[in-house]
Amino acid sequence: MSVTKSKDGTYWQVRVFPHGKSGKEIKRRTRTRAEGINLEKEILAKYQDPDYNDLSRDTRTLADLIEAEHQIHGKTLSDGEKRKRKLLALAERIGNPRANRFNAASFAVDREERLNKGIKENTVNREHSYLRSVFSRLIKAGMWKGDNPLKSIEQIKVQESTLAWLDKRQRKALLTQCADSKSKDLLPVVLICLSTGARWMEAVTVTKDMVKDGMIQFSKTKGKKVRFVGITPELEAMILQHSPYSRSQLFRDPVRAFRTAIENANITLPEGQNTHVLRRTFAVNFMQQNGNIRELQMLMGHSTLAMTEKYLRFAPIRPDSAQKLNPVITDKIDIFRLQSFSEGGTKVEL
Repeated sequence: MSVTKSKDGTYWQVRVFPHGKSGKEIKRRTRTRAEGINLEKEILAKYQDPDYNDLSRDTRTLADLIEAEHQIHGKTLSDGEKRKRKLLALAERIGNPRANRFNAASFAVDREERLNKGIKENTVNREHSYLRSVFSRLIKAGMWKGDNPLKSIEQIKVQESTLAWLDKRQRKALLTQCADSKSKDLLPVVLICLSTGARWMEAVTVTKDMVKDGMIQFSKTKGKKVRFVGITPELEAMILQHSPYSRSQLFRDPVRAFRTAIENANITLPEGQNTHVLRRTFAVNFMQQNGNIRELQMLMGHSTLAMTEKYLRFAPIRPDSAQKLNPVITDKIDIFRLQSFSEGGTKVEL
């Protein structure tokens, strides 16, 4: 599927395969690219070939559905191409069946084989979620007449992984190693992550234009939403005075130098956890200092509060919290005067 300009520049050519590459092609012309993009979406959402009203006559394969979903939704995601590759690999593993013959049992068998080979539960759960989403999106767009074959399969329950963060001693040791590192980009990138809760690549892609008035504007985010986080004047000065790696790039990704700094600081992280420990450290410290969970959600760029609530366990709970913060105390209600009134005394004004 594509929207391309004609060779003579007089129109835009729209080419759409609403039922996958094995189905028929639809061609249209528009005056502008914007009209072409809107027409493409309209065709994908509303076009229905009579041949496909009967599901048994639908000859599309599972890979065709994956390609079709990628065009209407997947390509808009930051990890869309990666998702598509994983799904196409899944389709190939099970023989790329006709989509109308694909069922929950086919997926369950592949999932069991993957688990037996040592593939982690989180990985197969993601594949499950991605493929279920393919059918859900196509059903919503009117491009799949059957039910979602994976709606009856539950994901595997996964043991919660160790939540690693750096304590005060570890933070000091790490920052000392970062300052001594041969990579001039390591220290500012690590400080950005620790100061703002940014993901590693969000910090690496910071430019001087994104730093202004004591704030960093993160624009290249996982959720594709811009967010602003305040920073100290010292960190702002460090970023603005930093010598850029190139004309378009302030930092060169110092991930290897980070691993070396972690090792030299004698910090041991759980398997599979690396730079993300900085983001977790920000969140844990934020809650330990009585930070607001809603504010943390905004700072972290989480799409739902549920993603942030795992850090609530780090919020300090004082033994006397209920005694000091209940409404009877905060409203300064005199219990003894109320008791006196309940026993027949003079009316009490609260």
